[in-house]
Amino acid sequence: MQLTYRGVSYDYTPPQVNSVDSDLVGRYRGIDIRFRNPSKSPVQQPTLDLKYRGVSYRTGDTDQARTWELKREQAADRRQGSLLSRLYHEVTGH
Repeated sequence: MQLTYRGVSYDYTPPQVNSVDSDLVGRYRGIDIRFRNPSKSPVQQPTLDLKYRGVSYRTGDTDQARTWELKREQAADRRQGSLLSRLYHEVTGH
């Protein structure tokens, strides 16, 4: 996909995420929703040496990236658990 930011064009290929359908079905504003879970964790992007406003920095710091990924997964698990709990109670009427 060709994108442009502040006059600079670049190619962007969004990552493909394989998912597995779950047995849970919900309803949101009258529309049935099927839940999907990723079949495996996404692969971390490669390390890049970059420069922003004359300051060099490096992407892909594995320790920091691992910590951020763990926190992101924990937040996603909490959100998903909360949503599934609310949907379960709404569907079952408990």
